[in-house]
Amino acid sequence: MFNDFIDNKPKLFDNSTMTFINNNLKNCHGNRVSYYTYIFNFSILFIFVLIVGFTLYTLSHYKRSNYEIQEKMVKDQEYVLSKIRYYKDNVKQKSSLITDLPTIPVNNLPDF
Repeated sequence: MFNDFIDNKPKLFDNSTMTFINNNLKNCHGNRVSYYTYIFNFSILFIFVLIVGFTLYTLSHYKRSNYEIQEKMVKDQEYVLSKIRYYKDNVKQKSSLITDLPTIPVNNLPDF
């Protein structure tokens, strides 16, 4: 009985009108989502181009001078030469021993 009352209540619009409005609203929602997607994608593209452009500008604008390049090269060469000297000294010290046994300090020997 209650279901009959719900089904018989008066309707302001016809079923075909409601279907038309629902389809129209779905179409509007799809268009709105499409516009938001385009706006979002173009804004991300714009931000990406801005970051890449700024990075390329700073890299091209702030190059090292010839003096700074030569100074860095000299420092690198000195570092390499110091490492070569260090390893040569280590090889000389190790090759002075007949065997690679550790040496006993003379100060710690017991007295007999």
